[in-house]
Amino acid sequence: MSRNNITDLSVSLLVMVLVLGCNRIDNNQIVAQLNNDILTNDVLHALVPDFSQLDSLQKAQYVENWIQETLLKQAAEKILLDRDPLFNQQVETYRRRLLADKMMQKYMNESAVVSEQEIRNYYDAHQESFKRNEDEVFALHVLLPTLDEARGLRKILRDNDLDKKAVVLRKYQNETGLFKLGDLIPEIRNRLAQSREVDVFGPINTDYGYHIMNVTQWYSKDSMRPLEEVWDEIAGRLSIDKQMDVRLARIDALRAQANVSFHPSLFTQESK
Repeated sequence: MSRNNITDLSVSLLVMVLVLGCNRIDNNQIVAQLNNDILTNDVLHALVPDFSQLDSLQKAQYVENWIQETLLKQAAEKILLDRDPLFNQQVETYRRRLLADKMMQKYMNESAVVSEQEIRNYYDAHQESFKRNEDEVFALHVLLPTLDEARGLRKILRDNDLDKKAVVLRKYQNETGLFKLGDLIPEIRNRLAQSREVDVFGPINTDYGYHIMNVTQWYSKDSMRPLEEVWDEIAGRLSIDKQMDVRLARIDALRAQANVSFHPSLFTQESK
């Protein structure tokens, strides 16, 4: 849990506590109270949906940070720092940006949703961009510390012993997915390129340890990546484009209905 995340939450907590301050609060919901400032369990769960899943130390960190900042806030109020014009401008700036973000998110939810058909249409129209630019394999890669352990895993994989495989994978560093041959270290890349077969390769000895590569699929350069593989990539591309279009369209529509005045000549006068 980073300090920045805790600080961001504390700022939001203070805002929400002020908003809820006029409502009647159930004493059973009070997590912390400093004079008239109250932090409730409902506020914590509203701001952090997975708050109940945090461990006790993380929860305590959130609350302790709120307590420390509230102590400082109350001290500032006693010497009327909250009446400083610059402070209130900063508060209004935060409020304006927060409301602008919430309004834009509402627009996005209404108009920037990418449909399945749009994704399929994009894939069909841009197939050249989804060709592989080099050979790839779909494989399980496991790094083991000793030759005997690597040989043991190779046998387990070739025997397709799922129970023993699960035990080994819980113990050692591993990853499953697509690997571009050009991204693999030379020892592994050369071993795979020599056979180009679906097989269990290894043990392959390197400075890092003993590698096992269980290759289950080969994909040649210039072959098409299937739609399901690039689905999220296309959705991301279309979503970014749609969000930009929606933002510009909504801002233009709001601007057309408002009385907007901008005087850039003031900047010119300041520079003289």
